[in-house]
Amino acid sequence: KRCDEREIFLQLLVDDFWNLLSKETNKFADAYLKSPTMSKTDFTNEWFDATADEMRAYFSLSVLMAQVKKNKIQKYWSPKKVTEPPFFGKTMYSPQRNLAVDESLIKFRGRLCYIQYNLNK
Repeated sequence: KRCDEREIFLQLLVDDFWNLLSKETNKFADAYLKSPTMSKTDFTNEWFDATADEMRAYFSLSVLMAQVKKNKIQKYWSPKKVTEPPFFGKTMYSPQRNLAVDESLIKFRGRLCYIQYNLNK
């Protein structure tokens, strides 16, 4: 029997893995929200538990971002039909107009291409 990429992916990373990943992510978020250093105005006050499907989608898009090269992270969700990779906007929500986002930066010392550094934190 010939398997496609999706079937191989699902056999390697089984449902138990994604359930555990979402459970531990939610446990970490819960501990963070209860920590004394947590600001009352922090955007995470409106945390919604992550599901196994959301973790799969985020992981899959992260892998695809390594394959589909864009010079800015915003370009993955570009509404322009010529440059838009259609699977990103269809997989994750893409806000359009009249949307306010409260952005909060937390201290991070790691390696990601889309990190914003704030030396004051």
